[in-house]
Amino acid sequence: PVELLVNDVATSDQQYGSFKFAHESRAIVSPMVEIFTSVEVDISAGLQLDLPINSETESGQPITESECLSLLDRMAPYSSNNITDTAGAERAGNCTKGTASSCSCMFTLYHFTTYAVVDVDTVVAVSNAKVANENPAAPTPAPTA
Repeated sequence: PVELLVNDVATSDQQYGSFKFAHESRAIVSPMVEIFTSVEVDISAGLQLDLPINSETESGQPITESECLSLLDRMAPYSSNNITDTAGAERAGNCTKGTASSCSCMFTLYHFTTYAVVDVDTVVAVSNAKVANENPAAPTPAPTA
């Protein structure tokens, strides 16, 4: 028999490893999990993974299906073969609506490693703001008469 093992990822690995970019942007919207097996298994045909995303309203109520679909348009699964490597995680496909919770990201994985769902729009916005702060535009000269 094959055991499929799913572990939580240590907070320090989330903060300083290959998902650092998403952690600093507060863009990780699912549990971060490390998946591996007790013996080598060929999953080249793909295996479905369905991760719940943090999707409650401010009052703590589950979001509607249409709100979920709108959120999933901004989300993507990311993976890392070495969670402690600072080279960065890689996009691992796209989200479709799953059934793990009222709003979850289902995607196909082709190898066992570490996965999390990331809000791509948030990462882009934070990255753009960081670049703008590091390279402020030159001041506009006052018009001459």
